[in-house]
Amino acid sequence: MAVRMHWSGFGAVASMILACGVGTAAAEQPRLDPLDNLLKSVEKSSAQTPPKPERTPPKPSERSLEAVRSHVSKHWAAPAGPTPPPIEVLVKCDRDGNVIAATVPDASDHADDRLYLAAAGSAVRAVKIASPLPIPLGDDRFREFTMKFNLQPDRR
Repeated sequence: MAVRMHWSGFGAVASMILACGVGTAAAEQPRLDPLDNLLKSVEKSSAQTPPKPERTPPKPSERSLEAVRSHVSKHWAAPAGPTPPPIEVLVKCDRDGNVIAATVPDASDHADDRLYLAAAGSAVRAVKIASPLPIPLGDDRFREFTMKFNLQPDRR
């Protein structure tokens, strides 16, 4: 659409340009939907909020752990042969002490060590067979904990 005007001074041209929206900031930026504005403000605020550090759950008491170790050791037969390094078994239980899962997190680090894998498998079986574990009823510290199986003699 072409608008022809006779030159009648700068004021008429300027008012015509402003009336058409040419050269204004509103014409250069598209209008945003209110939902887009809300989403952008949420993104900005979440980017400015630092993430909360993860809380580590409290560890079970040594006395309670010893009762669990004693119970599980009745079901563990260590493999014959050279002494493997200590084995850590990650145990997950429900509130009643029933073992939900027992795994050896670093088993892949010892994939070539048959003695270690045999001892680790034996430790996991012992934990599962010993279920339910004698934990204090409803003690959430036993929802997930680590048991250490060590065949090496104490050197004090």
